[in-house]
Amino acid sequence: MLVVLSVSYATAQAAPAQRPAEPVTVFAHYTTWYSRGEVSDGRSWPPDELAGRLLNPMPRYPRLNDEGSGEFGLNHGYGGYDAVASRNMRQHIAWAKEYGIDVFAFLWDGPSSRFTTGIEKFRALKGQMPWVIFYDTNIRFGLLGICTISNPLSADQPCTYDLNQKVRDSGAVKTLGQVLVDDLKRLKQTGWIDDPDYFRVNGRPVVWIYQAFLFSDQSSVEPSVRRWTSYIDEIRQWYWDNHHTELYLVGNLAGGTRRYNREWDPYITRFDAVSGWTPYTIACRRDSACDCCRPTALADQVAPAVATWADAVPSMKVQRVTGDLGSVEFAPFITPQFDDQWTKGPGRPRMIAASKDDFKYMAEKLGRDMLRGNRWLFLATFNAWPEGTTVEPTCNWKEIDCSPDYSDDRGYYGMDFLEVIREAFGG
Repeated sequence: MLVVLSVSYATAQAAPAQRPAEPVTVFAHYTTWYSRGEVSDGRSWPPDELAGRLLNPMPRYPRLNDEGSGEFGLNHGYGGYDAVASRNMRQHIAWAKEYGIDVFAFLWDGPSSRFTTGIEKFRALKGQMPWVIFYDTNIRFGLLGICTISNPLSADQPCTYDLNQKVRDSGAVKTLGQVLVDDLKRLKQTGWIDDPDYFRVNGRPVVWIYQAFLFSDQSSVEPSVRRWTSYIDEIRQWYWDNHHTELYLVGNLAGGTRRYNREWDPYITRFDAVSGWTPYTIACRRDSACDCCRPTALADQVAPAVATWADAVPSMKVQRVTGDLGSVEFAPFITPQFDDQWTKGPGRPRMIAASKDDFKYMAEKLGRDMLRGNRWLFLATFNAWPEGTTVEPTCNWKEIDCSPDYSDDRGYYGMDFLEVIREAFGG
């Protein structure tokens, strides 16, 4: 992103010239959850009036409202839209570019994914916005019956991904690691990472792997089985041997409650960059006024843990397929809000911004202050409405009032969250 300053001659004489802010590459996780004709089961686009489900609901009203048009998802409650409609994607791109978001990270969870349609629709726009794949292990492995954070088998607790575990995938028996390998090979076979708009680092296509911190194996007790690292190595080697291409892998390793220690080194040194999903934590301190967390308090709480990663990761080296050693990058991660009640029920804590400055404090403390190396930042998310992590602008369509309104925790924040991105990281 380029920051352009315009000053008069008199102003320049009166004060010393200020150095422009260094560029920051902002990635925003992007989802295509909602499409016309999708069954409304009270989960895909939850209206905030569902009795008995949400005690303190977050708003679900995007400013982008195409109700009544041929591209509107009629099943999605008051103020929804069709997320795979070209004109809606173009509006998202326009907002992103205006407010300083540089790359969309598209959620994808395997070859039979409904998100494939969204990616193909986006590609058809041609030349509008750089993008990368955000490989969602949580959904992909959960559909295979593996314990994941959102899978009921997990009792809402994370469990390790033993990549040597056997699963049945589309009729074939594979190890979980082979599923990962085959899926990432498919990114080449579909032509996605050859797309002219696919984001690259020195010619290397970037792939972001969700929950890589859960990768595990049984090699410590069964020396004959493959280590999880060998599956990552196989992916890299296949791309090099068959296409003379090196992947640039970003691993979701860091977290608001996971401090760096040397046990993480084998993970860190298998990835070209390390990031995290969201700094939100269930144990966040609550504001008694709303029985919720605030971004300012959460930022103070988790900053020491995130800082351990920001300080340690850039000193690590990843061995590339060519044999060269590359520096591992650290990319901080922020989110404006989070609604854990919707997916896990009443009584779960929420994080809600009380004002624009509330989120701006997080953006500065967990984002700008943690920037290192390539100066990347991951934002969760542009438009994941069910989790409330969205920066897409809101509008209270019930009252036809699109101005920000933070009263009673309603959080109709208008364009405020996008403005925070532009103010904190340049536009």
